[in-house]
This record gives sequence, structure tokens and C-alpha cells, in this order.
Amino acid sequence: MRIVRSIACILCLAAAIAFYLPAAAQRPGSRWWLDRMVLGVYGPVPVNHTNFIAARESAFKIIIHGSADCLPIAREDLVLVIVKDPRFSATDGKVLNDPEQRKKLDALMNRLGQSGAFYGYYLAENVRASDFPALGKMVAYLRKNDPDHFSFISLLPITASPNEWGAPTYEEYLDRFVKTVDPDFLCFHIVPFVKKGDAAIYLKNLAIVRQKAAESKMPFAVIVRVGAAGARKRSVTAKQLRWLAGAALAYGARGVTFDPYWGTPATGGILVNGDRTELHEVAKELNQAMISMTGNMLYVVSQGAYHVGPAFPEGERLPPDCVVQDVSGGSFIVGIFQGEKGRRVALVCNADWERSTLAQVKLREPVGQVMEMKLDKALWRGLQVIRKPGEPQVAMVPLTFAPGEVRLLDIR
Repeated sequence: MRIVRSIACILCLAAAIAFYLPAAAQRPGSRWWLDRMVLGVYGPVPVNHTNFIAARESAFKIIIHGSADCLPIAREDLVLVIVKDPRFSATDGKVLNDPEQRKKLDALMNRLGQSGAFYGYYLAENVRASDFPALGKMVAYLRKNDPDHFSFISLLPITASPNEWGAPTYEEYLDRFVKTVDPDFLCFHIVPFVKKGDAAIYLKNLAIVRQKAAESKMPFAVIVRVGAAGARKRSVTAKQLRWLAGAALAYGARGVTFDPYWGTPATGGILVNGDRTELHEVAKELNQAMISMTGNMLYVVSQGAYHVGPAFPEGERLPPDCVVQDVSGGSFIVGIFQGEKGRRVALVCNADWERSTLAQVKLREPVGQVMEMKLDKALWRGLQVIRKPGEPQVAMVPLTFAPGEVRLLDIR
């Protein structure tokens, strides 16, 4: 139960941080921009009221790459759908070059726009750089004719090869995508915990995408493969699930989606042949907690994510002028966020998903008050701030962390 409660705190935190773009960074005019955390059902789900109601009751509010035919049921069952259809999902550009195919696309767009359950267009996943020109044209066409909905494109992870990216480096792959496609947000799909030590690769992927998202003034999300895949013959553990989500949120992710939702005994997943697993119960609690926290922190923007302690030494270290100067007692990922009117927010994640720890968070003065969000109750509480004689520039806050746990601090 402790694992379930702790993981529930993580996506509760996702809503608490509600990573909205600041007013100055919002897209101009009527262009669509992300207004919620991208947390949904990933992968095909048998279409019927029973399954959609089960998803909604477990607080999975978005069906990612569902068909247009499922929209009537989705609307009745109060879930949203990111629709996949070959008329806009092809990457060869033929639809827009054929007047008859374009008419069919226009008719489909009109049909989709009339459904209150339609949330966006699922264009492609695991795309190569050679796909970008055609994707850019389709994104521009959809945006011009339907600015109220967005185009969903999932990128390859850093674990792919230059041949797969179609670019010499991952940074150039992302740069070409942003310049050529002009997307509304960034999203990548990754399989973690395949071999020993690859947790650091996951964090590196988050760091690179966070940087590109910040430069481009757009949010980003991550799809994490939680079921068996390739060399990893099992699902991730509950502790790993908690850490994967917590690390992504510390890096400023605007959504964490788990793949697959509907799995088989061979793949695992949130459900297995429709039956709920331990991961489902965890996801349900954390999604419900997330929804309960919506609106608590609007317009909080990621300023950076830093590594403290011996684990993951490749990560960026805390800068001298950071409000969080150090965290003792283990290894941590520290996300720093800026709110309205100079509000300072820190998200501290225990980088060890196996062990608990008692930590001392060292803060840079001036510090008047430190509040912590009680993530299971959607309430702020004041924390004890310790000041040591002879250290006027330092304030200390003691905190206990469960494995992989995240704590959200509002430093006033």
C-alpha cells in the first residue's frame, strides 16, 4: 500500500504542477496549446462502453490513437480521443497532393470536429527525419483548417541509432523536427530498464528534450513502455514506475503516459486481457489524485533539472545561484520551476527507486516560509525551516523520502 500511495502522489503532483506555458510564451492568435496533462490510454483498446467506462472510472481521460468510429461511444462515456486514420496518418504526402483524397480528408475533419470527444489528430510514431517534410505539410494543413485541435507525433528515443533518426545526432534530429514540422508540443516514446545502467539514458533523453522544448517555448510529454519489450522480458516494477514518472515530472514533462494500457500475458501492461493488474491500481490512484489537484499551480515553467549525489553523475549540477543549494542524504533529481510574480517552486525526487532516505534540503536565503503540497490531500502545509548559527545564508528543511518519491516545495 505504501508503494501505491507514493505513486499516487506522483501524478497528483503532475496536476499540482500543471505545466502551463506562461502568458508571454503562449502561441499567438487562435493556435492550439496544451491545456492539460497528457495522461491517457495508449494503444488499441477494444471499443465498447464497458472498456471506455472502466478507463474513465480509473481517471484515464484520453484514448490515444483510437479510431473515428469510437467517438460516439467516447462522447457518451466522457472520454477524449486522439484519432488515428490513414487519411492524415500517412507520411508519404500523397493525400494532400491528390484533390480527391484531400476532399475526403476535409470531410473527415468536419466529421471529427462535430464530436465533443475529439481531442487531436494522431499522425505518426517513431518518425524519421525523412518523414518531417510531409508531416510538416500535414500539420500546417490541419492547423490552418482546424486550429482548435492538435497533431500528435511521437518521436524516437535517444536509444535509437543515427540511421533510425535520419540525423547524425539526437539533438539534430529534434532540431530538424521543430524547424521542419513546427509542432505544438514534443513527445518521445522510450523503453527503459532494458539493461543495467540505462536509467541514466532515460534521464539524458529527458534532459535533451526538455532543453529543446524550453528553447522552442513548447511543452513536452513522454510515453514510457511499462510492459515487456525486446530484451526486457517483464513489466517494470511498481517502484520503477514511480521513479520513471517522478523523474519525468522533475524535468518538466507535461505528461507521462504508460504503454501498453491493454496488454497480454506476454507483454504485461496496465490491463492484461482486460483484467486489472497491480500497475492499473497504482495508475488509477495517481490519476485520480492528479485530477483532484488540477488548478493548484498554474503557469509554472520548468527552469532546469539538476542531479545531486553520487547517482547519475552525468547530469547537470545545481548552479551556485539556485534557490536549492544542496540535498544531502542520498541522490536526488531537483526540478526548479518559476511561477508568477517570482514564485519559486522546487520538485525534489529521490533518485533511488529501491531505498528510502532522510534528506536535508539546503536552501539559499532569503527564505521566509517553505510550504509543501500534501499530494494525497491537495493541501499545502508549512515545513520547519532550520537556520544554523554562523550560516546566515543557509536555511535547511528536513524531509523523508520513500523510494523514488517526489516532494513539491513552494519557497516563499
